[in-house]
Amino acid sequence: MHSRTAAMFPMVLTAVAGAQSGWTQLQPTTVPPARGWHQLAFDLSRSVTVMFGGISAANFGDTWEWNGSNWLPRTTANAPPPRWGHAMAYDVGTGRVMLFGGAGFADTWSYDGTNWTDLQPTSSPPTRQMGAMAWLSSRNSLILFGGRGTAGQVADTWELRNGNWAQLTPPSSPSLRESHSMASDWGGGQVLLFGGWSGSELNDLWAFDGNDWTMVGSLSAGPPGFGNTALGFDLGSGLAVQFGGFTNGGGTFSDRAWVHDGRQWIEDTRPTGPSGRRSFSLAYDPTRNSFLMFGGNITGYLNDTWEFRSGRPATWQPFGSACMAGSTVPVLRTQGATRPMLGINWALELTAAAGGVAAFVHGLSTTDWNGNQLPFDMTAFGMPGCRLFVRPDTTTLVTPMSGIARQAVSVPRSTTLLGVQFASQGFVLAPGSNALGVAASNAGVATIGEY
Repeated sequence: MHSRTAAMFPMVLTAVAGAQSGWTQLQPTTVPPARGWHQLAFDLSRSVTVMFGGISAANFGDTWEWNGSNWLPRTTANAPPPRWGHAMAYDVGTGRVMLFGGAGFADTWSYDGTNWTDLQPTSSPPTRQMGAMAWLSSRNSLILFGGRGTAGQVADTWELRNGNWAQLTPPSSPSLRESHSMASDWGGGQVLLFGGWSGSELNDLWAFDGNDWTMVGSLSAGPPGFGNTALGFDLGSGLAVQFGGFTNGGGTFSDRAWVHDGRQWIEDTRPTGPSGRRSFSLAYDPTRNSFLMFGGNITGYLNDTWEFRSGRPATWQPFGSACMAGSTVPVLRTQGATRPMLGINWALELTAAAGGVAAFVHGLSTTDWNGNQLPFDMTAFGMPGCRLFVRPDTTTLVTPMSGIARQAVSVPRSTTLLGVQFASQGFVLAPGSNALGVAASNAGVATIGEY
């Protein structure tokens, strides 16, 4: 639970300010030419974002670096031939930016900030474009997946370690695809893969831990399918961030961002920033705790530079189990799809509330109550099988209607509340269920967020 003190919020909301976007358009004095199907990668050893290649009227073979305030062109003695649709990522093990493939290519290059080196490994993935690559911390290597080869789409997994490639054969795998995106979850020791194009747009999220691919979550509870999309991972917040891409066979471009907190997708409902687009590139900068985005394509190629901060999403995470109230179980849940966001009226519902009164308890601890460890067995109070999960700092009695009790909570729009957590639990009358005649619901933790 969050350490800051959070009052149970007043029922009437006052002094609401406008919501702020997570996007900021940057205005560098030097700007690369407009392009799409290029790649960005953050160079951790030098704290710059590297961009290479892409296409507009012709293929690009130029190298640029973003230093936090401006784009700087880099002239190197050697460089990969001009290309588009390549994969690029930073290799923590070698301290180099690594590039593979692109349309018509199957070569592997490294960049040390001064020069590009053609590694010419003894084995290599086949030629491909629009694959994706990300760093896997648990194996100290880069993982490449999928793309379009000379004979069509592929669904192979390759590992690059110390400049050498090896094909992996995990038991499970994402399906054939191109134009997907991958990101590195360093803390989780895995890489994430989202979306892409397989003849239609995909919206599946996968995780690879070095041994196997595992599909994460439900296809119906997140963003729609996107091709030419971008996925990044925010190390500061632990959120995977998805933005942009095309739907409807390329007829519609998305301007929305979604985040995944490890349990669920959450749409960023803050005001939008850049226009919807495809074939752009996005990279996370841990030194600035933000994402850098450049270029892409709508009806023509773009050369705008944007910064994105994922902020804090609002969440409600149920936990614990209820005890019986007669033949039913009381369930504590949010009303509809609402979440505890700044500046909204948020409501909790408690089911199986058949009596004349029900209680909501709220507290700032789920571990301790007056020196007693939580969860606390309530057998001594005449409630065998029931447990108290939340320290009862405040209690609100409400009158149920049609078997459901509701409590509205108005969350002030104060940024000092961002990230504050409080827990809740419900209690209903249940005559005959136990000696006390009261049953307890599950509990849940609310985290106050911007969206």
